[in-house]
Amino acid sequence: MVEYRLRAECLSDFVEFLKTSIKTIGFKKYTVVQEGPFPDIEVELDSDVPLEFIRNELKKVTDGHVMVQTIALKDLYTGERDHSL
Repeated sequence: MVEYRLRAECLSDFVEFLKTSIKTIGFKKYTVVQEGPFPDIEVELDSDVPLEFIRNELKKVTDGHVMVQTIALKDLYTGERDHSL
């Protein structure tokens, strides 16, 4: 099992990702771990699927660029966006 963490601009972006990818990825667990005064959220998810596969699924979300640019292994997560992705 691999633990990932990502940031989304808003909850609806993450929900759209779940709707389009939950069957493909087969998450074991996902948890919203941070909500603040801004619409951004942070989410932890557990899956056996490799990072690049999840990132490609995230690219299918209409406004999923923040999730694409921030997803990382939980231990390496910084929340900073990688604008090269």
